[in-house]
Amino acid sequence: MKVIVLTFGDDHVASTQYRFVQFTEGLRNEGIYITMHLASGFRDWKLAAASDLVVVQKRLMRATWVKKLRRHARLLAFDTDDAIWESHGKPHSWCTRLRTRHRLKTICGAADLCTVANENLAAHLRPLSRQVEIVPMALDEKYWFPAASRKPGPLRIGWAGAPTNLVNLINLSKILADIQRQRPGTEVLVYCGQRPDPGNNVRFTHLPFVPGTEADTVRDFDIGLLPLPDNAFAAGKSPIKALQYAACGIPCIASPVGATCETVRHGETGLIASNPDEWSRAILSLLDDETLRHKLGETARREFIARHTRATVQQRLLDCWQSMVAGRQ
Repeated sequence: MKVIVLTFGDDHVASTQYRFVQFTEGLRNEGIYITMHLASGFRDWKLAAASDLVVVQKRLMRATWVKKLRRHARLLAFDTDDAIWESHGKPHSWCTRLRTRHRLKTICGAADLCTVANENLAAHLRPLSRQVEIVPMALDEKYWFPAASRKPGPLRIGWAGAPTNLVNLINLSKILADIQRQRPGTEVLVYCGQRPDPGNNVRFTHLPFVPGTEADTVRDFDIGLLPLPDNAFAAGKSPIKALQYAACGIPCIASPVGATCETVRHGETGLIASNPDEWSRAILSLLDDETLRHKLGETARREFIARHTRATVQQRLLDCWQSMVAGRQ
């Protein structure tokens, strides 16, 4: 089976890496041969026609482009792990909203299948598509696993994320400063490509992002933080950081925003906090209760093994594609 994935970005873009690149070798062993091309600028209609399946990843292209692709592709799928129709920053103008909704409706209506990362996205696309399937986010279980033993030292509150998301951590700076005054031995670790400036006299250790060190860094956390903005774009995300914490058996405290609650369930796989008092209580409860930290972390790890390993999600993706091909035949 020949599959072309028209990608959102190159191999180094996280979304493309997590949704497709990590599965290419395993799927090749199943007889699925994937080639990838950037969606933006793709015009090789003969190549599309020669493939069994064309997948458009997270790009809302012009309707004329989609219609031409539909004419040439034997089977067409659309995949997204984000609510790309929502504004990520300042609100869209009415013109942008209209154009975005039209493009979303066009690709979903043209596709034989839409695959999404979570139920929040699925609920939005079902009215627009003939078939929607959830293919969760995945991590390589051979790389993401708990530490054999805890690293000696003070309790460590950790945050891992991209520089663009530092603002969410900075919003917790007053709370973290208060926590350190109440529990003086507590350390705050920030794993990021940019040194933060949290203010409020927060004592923190900056761990610069280095490719290949993510899992080892997260394994050293005792508590993982996942503050998020309360908006429609964030509600559609399946935060990979929540999954990284879970894979390493680290209890997570997260904002109760959309699909995040599918991974971080309060009192089961982590804790939810929606205001400063709740954040403070949640952090203190985990700092003071080793048993609770272990319980939440172990349950989160079991959930990861059951639903989010690379092997499990690869099989889910394979089943979706093969079912689509069988239905067409």
